[in-house]
Amino acid sequence: MTAAYLDDYRGKVIQTHLPGLTPKLSNKLFGSDGRLSEFGVKIDLSKAIGVVDADSHADLILIARVRNRFAHNIHINSFSDEPISDFCNKMRYANNFIDKGIPLVGPEGIIRIKADPPYGVDEKGRFKLTAMAHCSEFHNRLNHLSQGEKPKS
Repeated sequence: MTAAYLDDYRGKVIQTHLPGLTPKLSNKLFGSDGRLSEFGVKIDLSKAIGVVDADSHADLILIARVRNRFAHNIHINSFSDEPISDFCNKMRYANNFIDKGIPLVGPEGIIRIKADPPYGVDEKGRFKLTAMAHCSEFHNRLNHLSQGEKPKS
C-alpha cells in the first residue's frame, strides 16, 4: 500500500515539472494505460528531470523490487526472505537514519533507532522507514507546490 501512495505522489510531482502538460496529455502519459504509468518508468523519469537525487533513486528502485517480488512471487511471504531482506538492508535512507542515530519519540521518550536491539530495525522496518520518508517528501513537495512555489529540480 505504501508503494502505491509513493507512486501516486511521485507521479504528481513529476507532472508539476512538465509545463506543457495538458489534462488530456497527462491522462495519455500517466493514466492507467499510459506510456509513463509504470512504477519503474516514473522512478527513472524522476531522476532524469531532477526530482530525486541518486540516493533516493536507488531507494525507489529497491522499493519497486520489493513490491514486485511480493506481487509476483507466491513463495515470498516475509521481509526476511531472500532477496527481499537484501533489498531492504541496502536502502540508503534507512541506513543513513540508523547510522546518524536520528532521534524519534518512542513509548519510553526520545529514542535513537539502531541496527541492534532494543530499538533495532528489521527488514520490514527499514522498508517502512524508507518508503514513508519518500512518501512524506513527495507529499510535502506537493503541498508547497499547491501554495504557489515553483518546482525545484
